Amino acid sequence: MTIKIALVALSCTALLAGCSTMTPEAASVKTLAQATLTNGSGVAVGKATIESVGASVYLVASVSGQTPGVHGIHLHSAGKCEGPGFSTAGGHLNPNAHQHGTLNPSGPHLGDLPNIEISADGAGTVAWCRV
Repeated sequence: MTIKIALVALSCTALLAGCSTMTPEAASVKTLAQATLTNGSGVAVGKATIESVGASVYLVASVSGQTPGVHGIHLHSAGKCEGPGFSTAGGHLNPNAHQHGTLNPSGPHLGDLPNIEISADGAGTVAWCRV
């Protein structure tokens, strides 16, 4: 079962740039984006939230009902994500034309997130931070 997160690239890029200008006095948790994650049949299987805390941006995604093991999870360039193939999500968020993969020595796509580990009960959570 494939899960993809689609968020609008322009908004996300602007938010990442804007967070770096916050002063410590202004630092507070602000929800920037939320998404319900669905499978190819349109059934909700999780949620993702992006928040800013001071100059950092955090993404947390939690899913259930998935096949145990390690799965890829990414931010995509379009704010549309329709099953069953999810092709409307576009490519990975990559405003700086970097290479694919979180461990790429040339730097990853902005949308490359750490893999999500799904446990035997079908649930998993991934957390990611960008300063």
